[in-house]
Order: sequence, then C-alpha cells, then structure tokens
Amino acid sequence: MTRNFETMPERLAGNKEVLESHAFLRDLKAEAMHAKRLVIAQAMAIENDSVGQELLTIFNAVPQHVRKELYVDSWSQMVHGDRIHAWDKALFPEQAAQMKKNQDDIFERFRALGTDVHFTNQPKNAWVPFFPFLDRNHVKGFDIDGRVFYLGGINYSDELLERADFMVKFTGPVAKKLSDTFADLHAGRIESDTQISLDEYSDLCIDSGKPGESIILNRAVNLVGHAEESVESASVFLPDGQLSSALAAAQKKGVHTEVATSGVPHKLKDWGLNTDSVMHLVDVVSRVRNFLSRNKVTVLETPFRGVHAKLLIVDGKHAYFGSHNLAESGVKAGTEE
Repeated sequence: MTRNFETMPERLAGNKEVLESHAFLRDLKAEAMHAKRLVIAQAMAIENDSVGQELLTIFNAVPQHVRKELYVDSWSQMVHGDRIHAWDKALFPEQAAQMKKNQDDIFERFRALGTDVHFTNQPKNAWVPFFPFLDRNHVKGFDIDGRVFYLGGINYSDELLERADFMVKFTGPVAKKLSDTFADLHAGRIESDTQISLDEYSDLCIDSGKPGESIILNRAVNLVGHAEESVESASVFLPDGQLSSALAAAQKKGVHTEVATSGVPHKLKDWGLNTDSVMHLVDVVSRVRNFLSRNKVTVLETPFRGVHAKLLIVDGKHAYFGSHNLAESGVKAGTEE
C-alpha cells in the first residue's frame, strides 16, 4: 500500500462526504493549512510511523497563531504497534525501553510545534497496563475552527493504510454542533450516554464508557430489529451478543443480512502477548457462535485488506457509523465511543 501523502486534493470535500484513508489525510491537510483559531485531533492510537509522521506534518502546516490540541487515549502509552508494553517490559526490558522511547518521541515533536498533548483515560489500577482493553476512549474526530469536522473510525497509524476505513466530513451548522460537543466531552460536561440532534436527518450518539451500558449499541439493535429488507454491516469483529441475536432474528424473518469483516488470520506466529491476539480470539468466539447458529449471518471476508470501518446500513435508508465496533465485548470493557 503506497504511503505517498504529498498530492493535494483536486477539490475540497463537501458536507457529509465520505472519505477513505488517503482522501481524508489530503483533505485534512488542505483544510488545516487555512485554520484560523483552533485545530483539535482525537484518536485512540497514534504511532510513530508514516501515518503518525503525516499527522505531525499536518500540524506543522497549521499557522503558528492557531491553538493546537491533541487528545489521544493512554492506549498509545501502553501499547506500541500491537505489543503490550507492560508485558514486554517484564519479559524484554531492553526492547520495551527502545519501543517506549520511539513512541514518546512523536509526542515530544507535537509539543515542539506548540501542541497541547492530552492523554485521556489514564490507568486506574496497576494491572490495567497489562490488560489495556479496559476503560478506553475510542473516540475519533478532528475539529478545525468549528467550521469543519471529520468523524469516523480512523486512528493515526499505518494500520490506517492496511485496513479499509473512512471518515465523514461535516461543514456548516452540523460541524459547529460537533465542535461544541467535542468541547463538552473534553471539559467533562457529558457524563452519561447522550443523544444529540445534529439536523433533521442526523443524530449523534455518545457512549460515556459505563461498563455494560451503550446507547449506541442499543440503537443499532433497534435499527436491525426494525429492518424490513436488508442489513449490511462492516466491522473489525463479527457481531456478538445483542446485535448477533438481532441479526439472527432478522435473518429468520427473511431480511437479507451480511457482515463485511477481515479474513481469519493465517499466521499462527502472530499469536502471542499482543493486542491482535486478543482481538482475534474475541472474533473466533463470535465466528464459532455464528457457525453453530441456525440462522447464520452471511460473512464477507476481505482476503487482501483488513476491515477497520464501523458501519451499519439498514434497508438502504439508515446509515450508522463512527468509532463503535458494535461489539458487546467493548461495551462490557467500558469503552467511550
């Protein structure tokens, strides 16, 4: 997959336009160069790789007088690549120290550009770094002056290029509402699951991260439950829990259902003390349950490129997207979305 980000877009994307990874980075760079007041980025993970370096380049292109902020989950301090730092530190201390130094470097470079770097959801217990899936902030968004807002599923790492994903660009009044909500989230003014009307066609749902509760998952289950013709979904994981049951029930009543997801990993050597292994295990459990179900959901596997997008389309009328994988396992782990 090419990593050339130098070309600028022929035109700026419009309101509610869907942008795949490269198009998003190009459009983001073009917009950020003309920022006047503020540029705020948030993601769960930022890596010191080609995509992380491109985000650094974008921040460097922002005019000097503009306030720059970066919100990143403490996941980026606990996980390097897919390696869990706490386990590596215990077993491979020299390698872990070098990986941490490499990761810390990119955040120091953001600070050198005058960026305020905030690490959200710091571990509450000493054992959390060994199991960094708990209590995460999975939100992804990018705000420019409250006039442009990008919302979707993209993190800033080379995984962005290796897995299919997208962001949706908003402008005008909707961008301003998203910007204000972003500010409320960062100020701690949203403490419970919330739904906000963006315009007559669109709502924003927010999971506050209380384990076992999710307005986002509940609404997804409700949408699937009311499907009449079709349900199409894309996710890192095969659906589990409530959504899996809702899809099976829809399939039973004649609704066409299909889920696009990454293919089963073929390299057994990838299994070990890393985050990919845990995510693969969660997915395998869901696949076995689907296989044993009487109303199997059709699974479309991507053999050459993984899936990181989070998308649910019901009857070709309702589109539901964002940072949530619609996995009950993530809800139980207390993930903010």
